[in-house]
Amino acid sequence: MLFPRGAVAIKVLPPFLVKNAKIYSILSVGLHDLAETQCLAFFKVLRQSTVLILEEDKKKREELELQKELERAITGFSAQSGPTPADEPAEPLENKPE
Repeated sequence: MLFPRGAVAIKVLPPFLVKNAKIYSILSVGLHDLAETQCLAFFKVLRQSTVLILEEDKKKREELELQKELERAITGFSAQSGPTPADEPAEPLENKPE
């Protein structure tokens, strides 16, 4: 299996995987083709890489959700009918309970 190159790789694959294409190469060899000792030696690196990729994806999704929330708040704001800052203090969005 060939590693996607150029714009395709950037659009499809996580940035960490694009930067560290050797992981992709090892996986495409297929863990069944590697010796058990090779698999065990690479497992920790692969696991940590997977966790990093998932954390990056989660952070990106959370940032997009925050942007959407802010856009909804901005769109819904009306200077004519909204409370004045002295009437009702705004709560920071990042302190919302999950």
